Amino acid sequence: MMFGSENDFEGEPHETNRDRGGLPVIAIAALPTLIGVVVLILQR
Repeated sequence: MMFGSENDFEGEPHETNRDRGGLPVIAIAALPTLIGVVVLILQR
């Protein structure tokens, strides 16, 4: 989110920033979180 706003000042389109930066960042951030939650649940 923060990086997207910084890229806007460079004049890049919103769609390009979301497609290149938004989705991969969300996936990278979400996968370890989901795995960690599952591990914690299984340990309990």
